[in-house]
Amino acid sequence: MRMRKIYLDWPSLAERGLSVAEEVSPGLFEPRSIVVVGMGGSGILGDYLEALAYNKVPVYTVKSPHLPGWVGDRDLVLAVSYSGNTLETLRCVEQVLSRGSPVVVITSGGRLGRLAEERRLPLVRLVEGIPPRTALPEMLFSALRVLENTGVHIAEPRDYEEALSLMRTAASRDYGRLVEHLSTGFPIVVTCNSLRALGLRWKNELNENSKLPAKLEVYPEAGHNDIVGWELPPPGDYRFLLVEDAACSHLTSRLAEYYSAVGRVARLAVEGSSLLARLLQGSLVAGLVSVEVGVRRGVDPEETRSISWYKGVLKGILGEPGDR
Repeated sequence: MRMRKIYLDWPSLAERGLSVAEEVSPGLFEPRSIVVVGMGGSGILGDYLEALAYNKVPVYTVKSPHLPGWVGDRDLVLAVSYSGNTLETLRCVEQVLSRGSPVVVITSGGRLGRLAEERRLPLVRLVEGIPPRTALPEMLFSALRVLENTGVHIAEPRDYEEALSLMRTAASRDYGRLVEHLSTGFPIVVTCNSLRALGLRWKNELNENSKLPAKLEVYPEAGHNDIVGWELPPPGDYRFLLVEDAACSHLTSRLAEYYSAVGRVARLAVEGSSLLARLLQGSLVAGLVSVEVGVRRGVDPEETRSISWYKGVLKGILGEPGDR
């Protein structure tokens, strides 16, 4: 199957990301913040960068056609659209250019790619012809390399190597237990704050690849609201997936006991000394498992008809970029 093959090729895509971004930079300067503009499988890049840069530089992700008013010439914008035709992203880029913010474009082509070439904007050209969500490792590694070229160091060389190694290991494992767990019922992903981006990725992969509605809860915040909703749970077959690492395993052990009273529980422990490695290993497992869940449900993991429908609706509301 094509989707499975692409996921298994993630280490190569990640290495390509470093290569294609080797010389891409808006110049050496110290940005006030990093602003990632993108939607869906492209916008998730911002969530990953925010997690990785948590103690180093502010990262703000814009998943909207409206750029925040505070973004200006001291903020570095990464405009990310795999297709290059994402309406919300194109709208934001118009605003970025009018404000004079330094911007780097990450895309496989489309209107955004043409705009970058016409305006001579720094451009990372992604591999073409794959579903946007499967381009995550190339987008992430290329963005990290661009930031390094700008003077913002979020990951170390050893982090890249560990991530590549753990992705290769993850690709060879059997996830039949997780596939079985998530193939029926309503999936609820539960994780800790440092792995929020990974939890979001799991939810999105179950949505797109498995064609399942899914819910995400992140602790400690969920311990102050969502957890109360399970005191008298509605009837249903709830399938909890607790995504954890060594730092939050004590909490998830107790949560597993709590949730097992209202549904079935599985746990996924991600490995690695670096957050980059843990995020990518967990993301690869999410991709492989969600594809197999989709196959079991008799759906095409690659197809996303509803997203195409929604884009048509949005175009009718917002019009083409440049329209006023």
